[in-house]
Amino acid sequence: MPLLIVAVVVLVVLLAWVLLLPLWLYLRFRQGKARRRLLPWLVRLNAWFALASTVLYLMGMAVTGHWWPGALTYAAIGLGAGLCTGGLGIVLGRVEHTSQGSFHTPSPWLAAVLVLLVLVRLAAGVVDAWRRIGDQQALPWLPAFDHTTLFALGGLLLGHGLATAWGLRWRLPRGRRGGAR
Repeated sequence: MPLLIVAVVVLVVLLAWVLLLPLWLYLRFRQGKARRRLLPWLVRLNAWFALASTVLYLMGMAVTGHWWPGALTYAAIGLGAGLCTGGLGIVLGRVEHTSQGSFHTPSPWLAAVLVLLVLVRLAAGVVDAWRRIGDQQALPWLPAFDHTTLFALGGLLLGHGLATAWGLRWRLPRGRRGGAR
């Protein structure tokens, strides 16, 4: 009987995740294009934490490469692409300096593309898992959707955040970039 309860709880949690996923993606898109106030100390802290996260991610991928060959390569390619999209986001986004403070409005198009990329990767993972459960071969048009593409997507999102954080730090007014005020 307790095993049946565990199975029901797992199924309920999985069903809730599947039903709430579209809402989560919509809210993520909404937040990704919202105007936000830039607090200089928080922008600086975020930039340094993003850099530390990137270093830890690359170290983790170097270790993971022992089990999944190419993990570090795919992660580095994704990181490079993320740095490019983050730079593009800084160029396409808007930073306003008002008497109330500095504000950043990201590009809604770039936010939509990033959410769509996450959705496509999730869908490809579900299709791949469904086919593997049925003991079928992978689809010919999905040959590269293994863990390494997941590492590349993680690198892309991390690189985007890193470039955005440092780009916002660079776009702060000169007096607010330096040390504590």
